[in-house]
Amino acid sequence: MRDTMQHRGPDDAGLYVSPQQEVGLGHRRLSIIDLSSAAVQPMSNEEESVWIVFNGEIYNHAEIRPELEKLGRK
Repeated sequence: MRDTMQHRGPDDAGLYVSPQQEVGLGHRRLSIIDLSSAAVQPMSNEEESVWIVFNGEIYNHAEIRPELEKLGRK
């Protein structure tokens, strides 16, 4: 399914399948603003216990970043 949308996101593609193969996440990317590898998806937390596919922008990132960094998040 992810590859049928190649015209919508020709710049990158990602895939995550859980170890038990219970969940699969696919992502296609059209790189407009963030061209770095930091935007590769699906993305996870540091422990790889939570995975997401994200389409959007976190508008209050400057406000919540210090709090997350105090918790040791990157």
